[in-house]
Amino acid sequence: MSSQIRYAAFFFIFTVFTILFLQLRLVVQNPDFSIMGEEAKDRFEGELNVTGEVEVVAPKTMSVKSASHLDLPSVIGARAAVLAFHSVTQSRSSEPVELAFYEDAALGRSSVKRVLIQIHGMGKIQSREAWVNWKQASRARAKAAEKSRHFSVKDVLVVAPMFFNGNDKERYRWSGKGSTGPLLVWKGNGWGDGESNQYPHKHKTVSSFEALDAMLLYYSDRSHFPNIESIVISGHSLGGQLVHRYSILSDLPLSSPVKLSFLIANPSTLLYTDGDRPRHKHDASPPKLIEGYNRYKYGLEGIHDKLGEYYEHLTTARAGGKALWARFSKERRVHYVNGEDDRGVGDERPQAFVQGKNRMDRLKNYIAWASSPERGGAWPARHTVEWAPGVEHDAGGILESEAGLRRAFLD
Repeated sequence: MSSQIRYAAFFFIFTVFTILFLQLRLVVQNPDFSIMGEEAKDRFEGELNVTGEVEVVAPKTMSVKSASHLDLPSVIGARAAVLAFHSVTQSRSSEPVELAFYEDAALGRSSVKRVLIQIHGMGKIQSREAWVNWKQASRARAKAAEKSRHFSVKDVLVVAPMFFNGNDKERYRWSGKGSTGPLLVWKGNGWGDGESNQYPHKHKTVSSFEALDAMLLYYSDRSHFPNIESIVISGHSLGGQLVHRYSILSDLPLSSPVKLSFLIANPSTLLYTDGDRPRHKHDASPPKLIEGYNRYKYGLEGIHDKLGEYYEHLTTARAGGKALWARFSKERRVHYVNGEDDRGVGDERPQAFVQGKNRMDRLKNYIAWASSPERGGAWPARHTVEWAPGVEHDAGGILESEAGLRRAFLD
């Protein structure tokens, strides 16, 4: 009798688990969003619509708002705004963080085929002001329209994000102890390396890479821009360093399958995915590999310490340097455009000099490293290198050069 009871109990438990399994499978295949809260619904939709590596659904909690609460200058033709979004470490019920930016004020969204995201450098005055970078990119766009009858100004939306730091206290709400609003503010130039923000205090885990992720999700969303075809992320100087590191490390979330490319201009240093460094001259010995030469931001050692929680959400980056280089060299569209007359040093730390004596030298050494037999023996087919004649360390000069116009607007 006892064996019959055990058998009946086993059969009952087995039946219950089978029914639960089948119901769960049905929910996954045909989810009923009506039974979910808004937070769960947004998160589930984002995960459900992942296709391949980069395509996800932009969260419904993401929005663009006025930047009237910030003290930003007016620019003819542009508007100052903030992109409000939830970090991957935030609850959807919490207040979203905000990234400040400038974009075209009157461009019809339905006309936009391309978005150019132009990122500033680290200079003390104009070179790190988003409004200046917007005007430079806008002038270059007008020049592109003059050069090509197949190109119209209304085809390209120019966006210039602002990575605030402690030097910008007059621009945002400041209590004397820290930012008092949801605006993203970084410490020093850490934003150029993908480091986490220092304000707002409640959410100090937002990498500048994640801010770019949010911009990609928003501007590739065809519910906002129905005819979007391509996005170019462009950066000059420290902005170029940010774009280079982001193009290697990020999984690049997109809301729709658009063409994505990167324009890297006059970076002071570049990111290596292994410990090798090229000879500075063909007849010279390898550079002295001093302590820390391969630590992040120059290499990959200690990267988790710099990127924090954002790193935990990356896939290929956690697989190591070989996997990163394979993806970067084979899949990413990357354009390097340097001023032919830019021989400035920029980063003067010893680890930077392992890469070369100045910006031009460092890029040429990187080309040699990337083309070496250890990395396939040829320059990546989707990558280009061009030099802008007569241009020094100047974002506007790069954008208005033949190479800059082609890569930013006409490709």
